[in-house]
Amino acid sequence: MGDLNDGPADKSLVEVLETRLTLDNIQTQTLYNISCNLSDNNNFGTYKYKGFWNIFDQIIVSDGLLRKNSTLQTGLNDFHIYVSDFILEEDKNYFGKKPFRTYNGFRYNNGYSDHLPVYCDFWIK
Repeated sequence: MGDLNDGPADKSLVEVLETRLTLDNIQTQTLYNISCNLSDNNNFGTYKYKGFWNIFDQIIVSDGLLRKNSTLQTGLNDFHIYVSDFILEEDKNYFGKKPFRTYNGFRYNNGYSDHLPVYCDFWIK
C-alpha cells in the first residue's frame, strides 16, 4: 500500500506490476488492486491536482486475501479513503475542498498531508 503516483488503471500498475482490477476470476500468485473500485470518480480521491481528484494512494493484495475459503479476507468494497473536516481545507483555486497540506511550496501550512489516508477492512471468517 502507499502513494504510487499513478492511478489503478495506469500502465505502471496494470502492465509492469501486473495487478488485476476485477475479481471475476481469482488466480493464484496474482496481485489485485482493491483501490480500483473508487478510481472512476473524479469528484473524489486521495490527491487533488488542478481541481481533479486522483487515487494515487492504493492498496494491492494477493489472491489469498480474496478467496472465499481464506480465514482472513478483504475485497473491493473494503477499500476506504479517510475523510474528515480537520484534514481538508477550501480549494480557493478550483472548487470544493482539498487535503490540508503540511507545506505549500516552502511555506509551512500547519496541515497534515497533500494526500488523504486510505485504509482497508479485513474480515476473519
